[in-house]
Amino acid sequence: MTKEQFIIIIDEWDCLFREDKNNENLQKEYINLLRGLFKGTPSGAFLKLAYITGILPIKKYGTQSALNNFREHTMVSPRQMAEYVGFTETEVRSTFLRAIKNDGWEEVIRAISASEALLKATLAMDEQAVAQMIQEVHMKSSSSLIYNNEISLSSVIALAYYSACRDYTFVRELPTGNGFADMVFLPKRTSSNPALVLELKWDKTAEGAISQIKNKGYVSALKEYKGNILLVGINYEKKSRKHQCRIEKVEL
Repeated sequence: MTKEQFIIIIDEWDCLFREDKNNENLQKEYINLLRGLFKGTPSGAFLKLAYITGILPIKKYGTQSALNNFREHTMVSPRQMAEYVGFTETEVRSTFLRAIKNDGWEEVIRAISASEALLKATLAMDEQAVAQMIQEVHMKSSSSLIYNNEISLSSVIALAYYSACRDYTFVRELPTGNGFADMVFLPKRTSSNPALVLELKWDKTAEGAISQIKNKGYVSALKEYKGNILLVGINYEKKSRKHQCRIEKVEL
């Protein structure tokens, strides 16, 4: 009647689910209350904004389909709310490193450092260094029972490039129209690094991996991306247990 809209704030919206988790009837009543408040035409008329905090996601809990018209921000994915909820990316990384550095996590520190070195070598197009580093990760991370296994190799590569997630969005098996690119790393908006398209081969050649990327037009799937792209072909020889790498640069 007044044409004024409300802002509703609910702290710990999920308290009922956590503290009275066996009372399904009460949970259903509560979900229906939330639906009545925040979904449909009536809420659009009287509601300006709803700000809800909690541990559990508001979208879905258990078998109860809740609300799908909220934008979810979490400590691990705070987006533009980073400085207000949780940590920024740099803070998350530095805090994590400090926490593990002096608590017997030397192996983790070494793995992170090795991953950063691998990314730098890839961006520098140092093929020999990339092959050697991937080989070291493969030897350390795969058991003898599954060492000679394509799935093992794919997992090893993803693990080896762990630190790239800081600057890239990682996509496995990207559809391209002519097949699937094994791995694609798309730089985030804040990164000036080139995109990476990785193709893995088993008992073939790294050159063959590069050729497949070109012949099947994998790069065309990145037509919305403007900038340099590194094509990375990695091959593993089962008999010698050696890795080879070839890297080429293209620009869209």
